[in-house]
Amino acid sequence: ALRLIPVIMVTGMQETGARIKGIDAGADDFIGKPFNMVELMARTKSLIKVKALNDNLIDFENVLISLANVVEAKDAYTEGHTQRVANMAGMLARKMGLSTQETKAIRLGGILHDIGKIGVADSVLNKPGALTPEEWESIKLHPKTGYNICLPLKKMLGSALDVIRHHHEKLDGTGYPDGLKGEEISLSSRIMAVVDIYDALVTDRPYRKGMSEEKALKIISREADEGKLDKEVITNLTEAVGG
Repeated sequence: ALRLIPVIMVTGMQETGARIKGIDAGADDFIGKPFNMVELMARTKSLIKVKALNDNLIDFENVLISLANVVEAKDAYTEGHTQRVANMAGMLARKMGLSTQETKAIRLGGILHDIGKIGVADSVLNKPGALTPEEWESIKLHPKTGYNICLPLKKMLGSALDVIRHHHEKLDGTGYPDGLKGEEISLSSRIMAVVDIYDALVTDRPYRKGMSEEKALKIISREADEGKLDKEVITNLTEAVGG
């Protein structure tokens, strides 16, 4: 993409205001006239290295998103789940006053939150009956597995990593994988926990049909009353879906 091509502005203007305008216009570096060719070449080589690193990070992010799509394809009953969850979580994040950066991170976390299921057997993901204790333990590994897969992109993903690891934590400490409690769980992860459960309830699963929005909201509200889910998040979700 053109927006990722480094730009060096060669200019005779030395005023700070002019340089600020150049940065606002998209320049990455400045060299004043008359310029030294050796210095220009050195700065150009440096920016080319930065671009190569950015290209590698973008390629890696695209690979992760492709893996997330592969995970979704493994389970016919969760088609569209990641995109629905990402959109709903982003909407709630904006509604609850999170910053643009935090909203972007929670949306990305929504897309990648189940990527760790790449390591779960298809027979477990699509099992129509109750899971055995061993199968359930394999499912519970997916947040930590997903976190480890995405960890090399820590600088790019930011708080999305927290969402990937902690979207199954509960306020009373009964969640997984880290058993966090209360404010130890970020608001982004608390939002994701609610929308992930809500979407699962209203969607057809191998072992049951999807339920109505009203019934799903009652179930997650009950979990909030039991101290497991965030009441404020559920209130905002209820308002958003018109419950």
